[in-house]
Amino acid sequence: MFDKWVKHEANPVLERGKPGDFDHFNIHAPMVVYHDSRYWMFYSGGPVGPPDDEYVEYQLSLATSEDGIDFNKIGKPIIDLGDRDNFHTCMAVLRKADGSLLIEDGLWKAWFNGNRANDLEYIISQDGINWVKHPASPVTTNAYSPTIIKDNGLYRMWHTINTYGEFDIAYAESKDGLCWEHRDKPVLVRGKGWDSYNVLYPHVLKQDGIYYMFYTGMSSSKCYMGVATSNDGLDWEKYTGNPVISPGPEKWDSVYASCSSLVKNPDGSWSMYYAGRKDTIHKYHAIGLACLET
Repeated sequence: MFDKWVKHEANPVLERGKPGDFDHFNIHAPMVVYHDSRYWMFYSGGPVGPPDDEYVEYQLSLATSEDGIDFNKIGKPIIDLGDRDNFHTCMAVLRKADGSLLIEDGLWKAWFNGNRANDLEYIISQDGINWVKHPASPVTTNAYSPTIIKDNGLYRMWHTINTYGEFDIAYAESKDGLCWEHRDKPVLVRGKGWDSYNVLYPHVLKQDGIYYMFYTGMSSSKCYMGVATSNDGLDWEKYTGNPVISPGPEKWDSVYASCSSLVKNPDGSWSMYYAGRKDTIHKYHAIGLACLET
């Protein structure tokens, strides 16, 4: 299951904005859920890159689609930058264990990275469009690219730790989404070959009692996507057929295929959205779609 993916012929499905837009230079980290007969894609966009500070003023925004292919941007960030949280990326919307959207007590809940220290910010919304920062933010730190599900009464988070060139994936859990207890050791580490340099950007869901982690693996110069499975969400086994998605030959993702987000379609099929990079100038160039073969 979840091992045979085909890139969609319409790729990419979301591209950078026009010059002057907040997302005109980089666009990445899709987080997609299906709700109210629409696909909701939250993403991070950046306005500047080398030789300036390529991380300045990254912000989160939203695009929606009725068919999962043709997306319309709302055209503005969904949350303002702050003095401390001056870089917004990697939004993790709360989901049920099966990967579907979870709205609790009438609220959408989400977490994201707020700065280069990878502080974890907490935001809430009544409609998925208008978001407010929780006063407890940051709720933890050093938790890059989180993915969060509610599983047996616990908020369970997998995220990236360490530094570039040594990235591994770690685990934390919480009873309220605010106070997090972190596991001492990583739960998924670098391997050999295609994921020998970094493992990062986890995306976790549970199907038929099995946890599936989709993650980005990086060699010295390219990013791929693989999958691992677990019975408890802590001890993971990488799929021997990895990677399940590789860069190119399409130009827009010829260097990186990364940052996956899975969503179950109304007909029961599965889609994976991911960020692509085509050069050494733009951090990420566009967002694409891959479909699971059945």
